[in-house]
Amino acid sequence: MEKYLISAICIISVFCRKFVAVLIFSKGIGPCVGCSIRINPVPLTLTSILEDNRSAREVLESQRADGAMPSYRKVSRFLTALIPLRGPGARWPQRYRKTAEPGLVRRLTAADLPQLLDLFNDFGGRYEGAPAFVAADFLEPMSGSLAGLDIDSMLGIFENSRLMAAIGIWNQQSYKQIVVSHLCPPLLATRNIWQAGRAIWGSCPVPAVGEQVDSVLLDPWAVRPGCERRMLPILLSAAVCEARQRGGAFAAFGVAEKNPAINAVNSVFFLPYWSIIYQVCWPETSAYEFTDRHLQLANLGAL
Repeated sequence: MEKYLISAICIISVFCRKFVAVLIFSKGIGPCVGCSIRINPVPLTLTSILEDNRSAREVLESQRADGAMPSYRKVSRFLTALIPLRGPGARWPQRYRKTAEPGLVRRLTAADLPQLLDLFNDFGGRYEGAPAFVAADFLEPMSGSLAGLDIDSMLGIFENSRLMAAIGIWNQQSYKQIVVSHLCPPLLATRNIWQAGRAIWGSCPVPAVGEQVDSVLLDPWAVRPGCERRMLPILLSAAVCEARQRGGAFAAFGVAEKNPAINAVNSVFFLPYWSIIYQVCWPETSAYEFTDRHLQLANLGAL
């Protein structure tokens, strides 16, 4: 992974199968990033923005590329499911109970690393933008592209000793914190009412303004192609239980709208946040043609 620090904003190059994505979050650094792209060209540049941020989307979608500034091309909607891990009743995060589970669900160990890399390779052969990993990514938890995640933080489903699906419980809080800047009026009112009755049902899981969100990412994940609808709901539910045992308040799971695994979120209770992923088309580079004009997968840990 390469990093560029420009105007105190970290630009992260995520090496993925089929392309390299550079995630950009500020129009003001566009010329600087453009210079970096010209020096170190990449096949594809991506950026994301919340779907409800209409004013910013209008700017991006105006297609006014001039000089060093690029134009933006919408390629996918992306769902982030924010899953509460605390609340009234031990089963709040679960919408329904599974009566049967395929195969064996367990934590992975270093002995499973060859199968895990094979799984991501198999998964990446099907989907645009699937992350490509090497063994060192899971063996260096303090640095690298998966800082904060190691092989012991991965859960997997096995059938006949073959790893069929895997998902990470990734804690990035040592280097990336989320702090609440404000709450919308309905959420603020809900929190105030909840806190008034905290002696009965405990403190509200929604942090107050200025507080840090205690959260983990359920990412990265991969499933053997064709098994998404069968495997991922079970794996996601198991990951939620594991994250809850580790004491977090929220878990976040991300999936592109066109990915068949998107229905897995129906196995848990979640708050939906939709983003738009754009392709950034620089004057010096040609547009990347996605399969069916949609990005089928993106790594939430990178976004």
